[in-house]
Formats: sequence, structure tokens, C-alpha cells
Amino acid sequence: MAEEKKENKAEYEKIFTKLNQKNIELKRQLDQFNDEGKDKWNSFVREFNHDMDELGKALKELTTNNKD
Repeated sequence: MAEEKKENKAEYEKIFTKLNQKNIELKRQLDQFNDEGKDKWNSFVREFNHDMDELGKALKELTTNNKD
């Protein structure tokens, strides 16, 4: 059982690191966005919102799996 907990912890840390990197990338994209017109802004917002939704789902899944 202790070995299984170690494996789960390692897997959660791996997932957390990946999610944290995605979060950093999203922050960088937001900081670097240059307003180049309404069309580009709308496209940027759609993509950014999609990425944030995916990040939220992954975090929720991580916490749900952690309860099992």
C-alpha cells in the first residue's frame, strides 16, 4: 500500500508540474498580447478561454482523482 501511495504521489506531482507549466504559459501569452485589432483580440480571447477551461478541467480531475 505504501508503494502505491508513492506511485500516486509521483503521478500527481508530474501532473501538477505539467499544469503549472501550462498556467505559466497562459500568463505569458496574456502579458505578451499586443492589441492588433478587434479580430485578433477576439481570436486570442477564444483560444485563451479554451486553454483556461482545459486547465480548470484538469485541475478538477486531479482533485477528484486525489480523493479516490
